[in-house]
Amino acid sequence: DTLTTITVKVQHSTDGSSWADLCTFTAFTANGVEQKFATTTVNQYRRAIVSAFTGTSAKVSVGFKSAWAV
Repeated sequence: DTLTTITVKVQHSTDGSSWADLCTFTAFTANGVEQKFATTTVNQYRRAIVSAFTGTSAKVSVGFKSAWAV
């Protein structure tokens, strides 16, 4: 049995203790790819939380790129 669905939530924090949702990726299926853009200030600390997992195995990769306005 392989991955059926998975939800990944990206959270951010100013202090590493209190976390707020930044964006959520949902309804992934096998070999799914999704990209999001933050429309708000992103705090110093970030983490990814995997939840709502159904299936027996999955590989998740979360990357973060900062863009600077010129």
